Amino acid sequence: MILITRPKKNSIQLAIALREYDHEVFLEPLTEISILEKKINYDKKIIYIFASINSVRAAKKNKFFKKNNLINCVAIGKKVRDELK
Repeated sequence: MILITRPKKNSIQLAIALREYDHEVFLEPLTEISILEKKINYDKKIIYIFASINSVRAAKKNKFFKKNNLINCVAIGKKVRDELK
């Protein structure tokens, strides 16, 4: 059996993939992600690092990405990069 403790929203696809390989999967989220509304001041001199999909979602919710606003950023991982698009 494989125990997945990630937030439920983030673990469903992983559980499906593991079940395709005949693994028994148990979902038991130990954390819950809450995105706070907070103004993020943009500074073009700073390089922003996004290490998780949730960090990108928080930035989007707080309207960090504005139309025609190119930012200097680094995405850690393909899924994070894809979420930034």
